[in-house]
Amino acid sequence: MSTERVTLADVAADAGVHAATVSRALSRPDLVGDDTLERVNAAVARLGYVPNRAARQLAGGPTSMIAVLVPDLTNPFFASYVQAAQRRAGDEGLLTVLGETGLDPRRELEIVRSLASNVDGLLLAAPVTEGVALEAACGTTPRVLVNRRDAGRRWAVVDQRQIVSLAVDHLRSLGHTRIGVVGGPQGYWSSAERLAATDDDSSLVTVDAVDPTFAGGRAAWDGVQTHELGAVVCFNDMIALGLIAAATADGVDVPAQLSVVGSDDIPLATMVEPALTTVGAPIDELADASVALLVSLVDGTTSSDVVLEPYLVERGTTAPPPETSR
Repeated sequence: MSTERVTLADVAADAGVHAATVSRALSRPDLVGDDTLERVNAAVARLGYVPNRAARQLAGGPTSMIAVLVPDLTNPFFASYVQAAQRRAGDEGLLTVLGETGLDPRRELEIVRSLASNVDGLLLAAPVTEGVALEAACGTTPRVLVNRRDAGRRWAVVDQRQIVSLAVDHLRSLGHTRIGVVGGPQGYWSSAERLAATDDDSSLVTVDAVDPTFAGGRAAWDGVQTHELGAVVCFNDMIALGLIAAATADGVDVPAQLSVVGSDDIPLATMVEPALTTVGAPIDELADASVALLVSLVDGTTSSDVVLEPYLVERGTTAPPPETSR
């Protein structure tokens, strides 16, 4: 066979493995089993294959690249996820291309369409596009949804209803009865799950959804005052920090007069005074699980969807309500 016509697919067929396995064997042989590596190397030598990333990409073959799409890189949760996903992808011998969608379905589709045919797989973190349109944009490129669960698609998520349960149970254990939940963006699957958890408990008060930012938290303060709440569970830590800032500016003491719980356990949660009580998300585990799931799809193997459990981190922004304080 002429070396000019030998493709990575030819090597894969000769070695009896998937093309993505050949790509990984050539880029990161330490990640491939000895028997597989021996078969791939023998096929490469036998066929005279010469790796050429550009040629493989033009031919539609494996690129050893994946794309990670997030709605907002300034959000510490997504920034941490991207960092962890890049690290895990690097361990798999994969390069990472990054896209920011700005919570805009139209932009999200544009980015997905532009990247789908140029990478081996897609990690779609908290996508907001309707499912059928998103699937059409992805085409045949393997993809994994991160913190969104859709029937018939592959996903890795943190249990969102459990986030609410952990926070509410903690506040009730302190004696709180007037508890509110501040929601996040309507396009997020996680927001819908949190709202459903609130609907399941009629004693909880729903505060209007806000942007998942510090400014959004300040905006939520009016609703907290209107409902005369003694404790609040926020969609994320940034909202919680903004809410605390607004309450403090109005002379309300946190936690003596108002208890606040965030979500995500971002580094900033420990850099404020008092430090933020929050429900943590295992971001590194989420990144590891989603990358591993995507790699299994690219390799054509079977892997299960993933649900990860959150955890409560009790710090200084929660305390018993004034009437039960000692």
